[in-house]
Amino acid sequence: MDREELMSELSKKNIQSRPIWYLNHLQIPYCNNRAYKIEKAFWFWERTLNIPSGGSLSLIEIKKVTTEIKNLARKKWKTKRYPFVTRRIDKTALKKMDEASRKIVFIVSSQNVLLGVVTDGDVRRWILKGKTLKCGHR
Repeated sequence: MDREELMSELSKKNIQSRPIWYLNHLQIPYCNNRAYKIEKAFWFWERTLNIPSGGSLSLIEIKKVTTEIKNLARKKWKTKRYPFVTRRIDKTALKKMDEASRKIVFIVSSQNVLLGVVTDGDVRRWILKGKTLKCGHR
């Protein structure tokens, strides 16, 4: 499921979402300006979706958004075996990622609120920086 499909599906559930702002260096007023280390900017722009967030959302609204995203993931992957974990990024999280044959893990709180997303690439880059997962990270 790509960004456009996800936006469409969320819209059907009355959940607003939008792509991130168009990249500054590609906008006409800025096209001749210098850009620094933005090799992956377009890749992220194509894939990033803003979902409702902020301090004004109630827990019920947050739960609705996260539940719909999880349901769409189940439907897309046609399985209940997607790698959601609680707050720790540790060997257990990596095992779940591997067992589900996915390169992504969704981090949720004990109240099932989506806290973030970690990919196998994030983990590789973390390790290459000399960091460890020995104690788990929050």
